[in-house]
Amino acid sequence: APVTTMAPTLVSTMQVTQRRFNASDAAASDSSSSGGTALDVAMKVNKLKRMHQSGQGQGKKEIEKMAWRELNTLSEQQIATAEGKAVALLLNSWAYFARFWEKGKDGPYEGLVDGQQ
Repeated sequence: APVTTMAPTLVSTMQVTQRRFNASDAAASDSSSSGGTALDVAMKVNKLKRMHQSGQGQGKKEIEKMAWRELNTLSEQQIATAEGKAVALLLNSWAYFARFWEKGKDGPYEGLVDGQQ
C-alpha cells in the first residue's frame, strides 16, 4: 500500500497513466525491453546515483543523462507490473536526480536541435 501512494509521481514523470500501476502482476518479470527487468533498471540507476553522490566516474552531468536514459528504457508494462523493491529504488533515484536535471522531474535538457544551442 505505501508504494502505491508514491506511484503517481513516477507515473506522471514517465508519462504513464496511474491505472497502469493497478495492472496484474502476471508480467512482473517481463524483460522485453533492452534494459532488463524493472528491478535490473532500478539497480543500474541506483548505482548511477551512488556514483553521482561520490563523484566517481564520468562527470556528474553525464551521469545525470545516463540515469535519465536508463529510466526511459522501461516499458509501460514493466512500470505497471514492477515489484515493490523496484518501485522504491526507481522513485528514490528519480527523486534524487530530479534535483539536478534542468527540467526537474521531466529530466535533463538532452540536446540540441540540429546541433544548435
